[in-house]
Amino acid sequence: MSKKLLLFLILAFVVILGIVYASYEIYKFYQPESLCKSECSKEGCDNHTTFDCVQDINKCYYKQYKDKEIDVCGTECLTSDDCNGTLKCVSNECVEPRCGDEKCDKNNGENCNTCPEDCSMDSGEICCFSKIIEGECCSNSNCDESNYEICEDYRCIVGPYCGDGTCDEDLGENCETCKKDCRPSESEICCSGIIKTGDCCRDSQCEEGFDCKKNKCTLIS
Repeated sequence: MSKKLLLFLILAFVVILGIVYASYEIYKFYQPESLCKSECSKEGCDNHTTFDCVQDINKCYYKQYKDKEIDVCGTECLTSDDCNGTLKCVSNECVEPRCGDEKCDKNNGENCNTCPEDCSMDSGEICCFSKIIEGECCSNSNCDESNYEICEDYRCIVGPYCGDGTCDEDLGENCETCKKDCRPSESEICCSGIIKTGDCCRDSQCEEGFDCKKNKCTLIS
């Protein structure tokens, strides 16, 4: 093969490659957005996945699939934004908001107390004063009072009780109401729930010939 022929073939290859590249660039530049069409429409569809038409930096359009799944082809709505007025999108249909429509509508007065069907709670949550919170109790009545449990920070804990070793005045414990926790010492006496130093509260607690003065049995002079 002569050098002239080889040079001619190389030049021809370069020219053809340039024409192909230029044609491809022109095709990308003038490719219309209408070429990208949804496979799902109200008239019928092959699958239940939608996609968007996206243009890259080279002005070439391609299909970018969404993560949204459409339950019914030709559906009335996908979200509540597709509905008019106060209507809500439920199971791909625009309906009036109501308890049981799977939508917790706070504007319609729905909450975990008035409509537990729609305002459901996850594991570890409770409905407390119409609000969903993490916890297990709202008041002492939700706890096991037989085990002296009280509700604190939405948790049931063992609270103070007669017999816990602490004389708790806030619970009304004194030497009369809770002798286990509020015990007088050997030199003290319980008088109407008040611990006093001495051995008597009234005269009847003293022997004959003695009166109770300042909580002491004193010989009558």
